Amino acid sequence: MLVKFILNGAERSFEAEADEPLSALLRRDGIKSVKDERTGGRCEFCTVLLDGKPVESCKIRSGILDAESEVETLESFRSSENFRHISKGFSRADFRPCSFCEASKFFLAHEILESSFSQEDIRRKARDMECGCTDTESLMAGIRNALSEMSGKGKK
Repeated sequence: MLVKFILNGAERSFEAEADEPLSALLRRDGIKSVKDERTGGRCEFCTVLLDGKPVESCKIRSGILDAESEVETLESFRSSENFRHISKGFSRADFRPCSFCEASKFFLAHEILESSFSQEDIRRKARDMECGCTDTESLMAGIRNALSEMSGKGKK
């Protein structure tokens, strides 16, 4: 079937099976920030923004996408103002996610900057996407710093 959606701001069309994971489609298109689905959707390392919300792309079936669906990968998100705030916050916390978990950590921070979560909700979400390169406390410090960066810019 022909699957049409907006990818990183551009209208795109892909040949895909209705039940094919979005992650497979994106990897086939050369998107490097979407990692292989080796854990059956338990790692969140294939996270993208779908209509502005973080989702695990291995759990999204191509058949549910339509021409109005907007998918943004880390490659595109890097040019956003939120990415700059998050990068500064992570840097101030000396938090450096590896390329394998980077998208999940940046999109978690983005979701938190755009919504309101309790510290315990943030801690639970952070623990759900642990990677050997980082720890939960450093991630939380980076997110707090990003919130501070945004506050300093009059955003929140």
